[in-house]
Amino acid sequence: MAFSFFGGVHPKENKWYACDKETQVFPEPDIVVIPMSQHIGAPCNPLVKKGDPVTVGQKIGDNQGLCVPVHASVSGTVKAVEMRAHTSGTTVMSVVIENDHLDTLCEDIKPRTQEEVDALSPEELIGIIREGGIVGMGGATFPTQVKITPPKGKTIEKLVINGAECEPYLTADHRLMLEKPAEIIDGIHLMMLALDVKEAHVGVENNKMDAVEALRAAAKNVEGITIHDLPVRYPQGGEKQLIHAVTGRQVPSGKLPIEVHTIVTNVATAAAIADAVIDGKPLISRITTVTGKVVNPSNLRVRIGTVVADMIGECGGYSEEAAKIVMGGGMTGVCT
Repeated sequence: MAFSFFGGVHPKENKWYACDKETQVFPEPDIVVIPMSQHIGAPCNPLVKKGDPVTVGQKIGDNQGLCVPVHASVSGTVKAVEMRAHTSGTTVMSVVIENDHLDTLCEDIKPRTQEEVDALSPEELIGIIREGGIVGMGGATFPTQVKITPPKGKTIEKLVINGAECEPYLTADHRLMLEKPAEIIDGIHLMMLALDVKEAHVGVENNKMDAVEALRAAAKNVEGITIHDLPVRYPQGGEKQLIHAVTGRQVPSGKLPIEVHTIVTNVATAAAIADAVIDGKPLISRITTVTGKVVNPSNLRVRIGTVVADMIGECGGYSEEAAKIVMGGGMTGVCT
């Protein structure tokens, strides 16, 4: 590594709980509670009402401005549109869907051929990313279509992808990089096309060298993508630290990455972009690590709107009394 950042800490990783656990598909829940606010910006307005039938991938919320739509993650019937508890510790307007377990796909969801993908303009790619409900999946949840649309007068020269996963306990991105490296590389390439940039740099901490090698193998025939193995140091995945580590550029204090002609997004965001553009699938699920004091620490692919208590139950429940539940990273998550 040519560059690094000063400082940082070395918290106990505790990734051993789940890092070797292959991702399991979580059984479809009987009820999903889908918040209308899953991103930075304006909350969505519900587009459905109690009693409406919905299909998988159907748009059920949207708004103007800094916003992305949300979609039904199961098929079934809307049971309520009301305020519900949110993992942020607040209550937000939510659409509650009773699952019919038929998994009926929205008729608008259609995969694209390679020829169709190749013919997409940058503007069309950005539109598909917005309609797919793609946000930053490293925790910030900033609408991706805004991030890859530079303000007038600003230019992007380098795309930086965060695969560091430097937070203790979390292993979801590690498993994604091992299990879906081609999809991640596809998503990065699509972002490069949308931004018209020639360089993409992926940073992964070197306690995940198996993921580094998987990504390098997937990227070997894609021009302009470099996979960097980085020292294990928190906060290696912080956007300013990561930019310095993989490009040598330093973002000035109080400024955003665009000031040094870069943007940063997450490996899971890249994979979600590939799903949206190539397979036509909006963001309706993600890998989630359930770890710590549970009987069977796991990496689960869960539908958006799945109740946290159901995930803990799927992992065998608590192995001992839990002092707290942390939503998000061990260093930056919200405690309940």
